[in-house]
This record gives sequence, C-alpha cells and structure tokens, in this order.
Amino acid sequence: MSPKLGRWTGVGVVVALILVTTALTTLVNQAFFAPTDAGAAAPPQVDSLPDSGHAEDDPRAVEAAADPVATEPSAPTAASGLTAAADATADSGESGIAMGAAGDEESDAMEPEPGAGEIAPSIGTADAGRSHPSHTESPEPAPTLCVVADGDPEKLYWKFVEFHAERAADIVGVHLDYATHPEAAARVQAIEECVRSGAPMILATLADPQEIVPAMRAAAELGVRIASFGAGAEHADDAGSLIHVSIDDAAAARRAADQFTSAGVSGAVLCLIPNGVEESRRHICDELRLTFTGGAVDAHQLAATDPGRQIEDLLAAAPQTAGLLVLEADLLPHAIEAMANAQIAPVLGSIGEFPLNKLPFDQRDQIAFTVMDLARFEILLAAAALRLMHTYHPNARFFEGAMIFEGQPNVHTGGPRGGHERPASGVEPAPGSDGHDHSHDHVDGEGGEDHH
Repeated sequence: MSPKLGRWTGVGVVVALILVTTALTTLVNQAFFAPTDAGAAAPPQVDSLPDSGHAEDDPRAVEAAADPVATEPSAPTAASGLTAAADATADSGESGIAMGAAGDEESDAMEPEPGAGEIAPSIGTADAGRSHPSHTESPEPAPTLCVVADGDPEKLYWKFVEFHAERAADIVGVHLDYATHPEAAARVQAIEECVRSGAPMILATLADPQEIVPAMRAAAELGVRIASFGAGAEHADDAGSLIHVSIDDAAAARRAADQFTSAGVSGAVLCLIPNGVEESRRHICDELRLTFTGGAVDAHQLAATDPGRQIEDLLAAAPQTAGLLVLEADLLPHAIEAMANAQIAPVLGSIGEFPLNKLPFDQRDQIAFTVMDLARFEILLAAAALRLMHTYHPNARFFEGAMIFEGQPNVHTGGPRGGHERPASGVEPAPGSDGHDHSHDHVDGEGGEDHH
C-alpha cells in the first residue's frame, strides 16, 4: 500500500469513530434523560406547596428541594388521597367527614380504595385540631354546685367550710353558689332557688331535718344530684343524698381520751358544750365519759353570752380539774383567759381548729391538742364525689340510699414541744405572725391558717 493511500485510510477510521460516538451519545440521551411522555406535567415546584408563612421552616419544602424523587409525578394512590384529604381538611378547617363527601364528586380515577373513607375523617379531624387550635370548640361552661349550709357564718368552723368550698370548686371544676343560714326557712328557700336556677348539683347540711329533708328530696325527684355533709348522716337516705361525708364524733371523743391519757391526766375532765352546737357534737362528751378512764367527765352546756366568765366560774368551783375539752374552737381564747384568771392550768384540748396567728406564743402553748374536725375535707370530698356522679353516672337517679363516709379525725399536738414550737432563732415573731410560712392556707385573707 502506498503512503498516500495509508494516510486516507487512517482519516477514514477516525471519522468513522467520531460518527459512532455521536450516535451512541444520542441514543443514551434519548434512553435515560429525555421525557418519555411529552404530555407529562412539569415537576411541582417548592413554591406550589401550601404557604406556611416560613418556607424555609416547612419540612415539606426542604424535603422536596433535597430529594428529586419527591418531585417526580406519580400515579394517585389511596395513601396519597388520604394525605391530600388530611391536608385539605387542615387548610380549610372543615371536618374530615365533609372532605370525604366532597371527594365522592370527583373523577373515578381519584377514588380511594374501599375502606379508605373510614380513615380519612379521623385523620383530617386530628390534623385540623393540631394545625388550627382556634377552630376547636370552646369548652362548655362549668356546671353549678349549690352549697347550702346551716352554720353561723361568724363561727370559725363555717368560715373554714366556706373557704374550702371555694377551693373545692376550683379543684373539681364547678361554679360555686354558696349560702349559709342558721334559719331552716332560709335554707329551704335557698335550695328551691337552686332548683329554679337549673343547678344540677346541691350539697347541703341536714340540720333541721323536718324542713330540710323534704326540700332536698323534692330537688332529687326533679333530677338534681344531691349530696350532704356534716351532722345528720341518719337523714341522708331520706334526703335523697347520693353521698354523705361527716366526722365520726365517737372517734373524735376517743382521740381526745387518748390525748388526756397520754398527757397523764388523772382527775376530773370538764367537757364544755357551746351554745347552738349540733346534737351529734354533744354526744362527744358522752363518748368521752365512756372512754376516758383517768377520772370523771363532767359535761356542761354553756349559754350564748359571756362564755369566758362561765368557764372561769366552772374552774373556780372545781379547782382540781385536770382536763378541759371544748367542743368548738371559738371557745379556746375564752378558756385560756379563764384558766389564767382562775390560776388553774388543766390540760386543754379542743374539737376543731383555731388560727394560731391570732394568739401569742404564751397562749397557744396552753393548747395541748386539737382533734381536727374535718372542716376542710368534708366539703372537698363531698363536692368531688358529687361532681363525679354528675359527670360519669347519668343514671344516678336510680340509686337508692346514700354512700356514707364517716371520717376518723387525726390530732394536732400542741404545746411548746408540739406544732406551736417557736422559730429556731428563738426570736419572738411580730404580733399577728406565728413565725411560720403559711401562705398555703388563708381564711378571710388574714395571715396564715395554721390553726387549732
């Protein structure tokens, strides 16, 4: 072969290689990179996602931008239909059920698989509730609890009851309508007014049962949930009470007897009955007489006026008195003053609590013990139980008989070595202060409710 012919042959080979390479490149591009469907929609852009107000924070936008597969068009599936329904429900604020109805009017190509419509409402509703809290329904107003009590509002026990009724209302979630009247007629009127106002719950004491029980029973027959507290548990069934909560007065007497025995009392004990106290409270003196073995127990009914002078006269007439029990905390200051005037120092106890911040230390040290009268817990437990019955037992009207809870009280020990101990600094606190932080309990907005 001549040199000239060899050169042309080499050029031809190069040209042939170039043509083959070009053809292969074209085929590869068509096979792997060119769209297979000229009519296919363009990939969705990030801007087409629902605007959250912060596109850079939207996880769907970040995912779409980072993952090309996420932007590829795909055939509709049941899962994608549910997701679309959920998103649409969240954006519109409508229920998932409404969105499911709208989906039935669309083309058959987008119809979800059988059964998917049963899932969509729950998904849509849940998502809407999370995404649009402003669209949730307002909570129903709290039901009204009427409390009708029989005590003197100036007495400590009833101040505690009213104060803790307000706390109980906050705890159990009710609107409180509170009234206290010593007169039975006024309490009957209050009960009837609660019924007329539509209150679903009434909690009342059962003093003066001849008047109160018929009024309570009439309210119960109209569908009002009834509960009671305090003295008179034996009338709870007739009153239509679902629950009755009270102190076990006999147990209170036994607690007092144990305290006198522990203190080494040997001799007569005076048991002082305040004016106007419930009949059941009077029985504490009888039970104390049966239980205390250290000496005789003498019960005395006090008149309404000048109780301090009456106590002083009793102590002067019986100078060997070894123990003194008052059945009402309001009598404690009078008893302490009478003991000082008579120069007699019997072991002093009470049934019921007294705010210690109202007494200087030298006087509170005279109180050896207090049997707690459950003023806090009767009202709280009864209110909570009644609220439970109202909310979760719609057929409570078919119940017969009251559930009766009689609480055995505990004892708060006092004196210089008990709950009245001075602050560790030994510095006498300012008047009106007991040296402790009692911001957790208040009555009438005064100081702390550390009490006996």
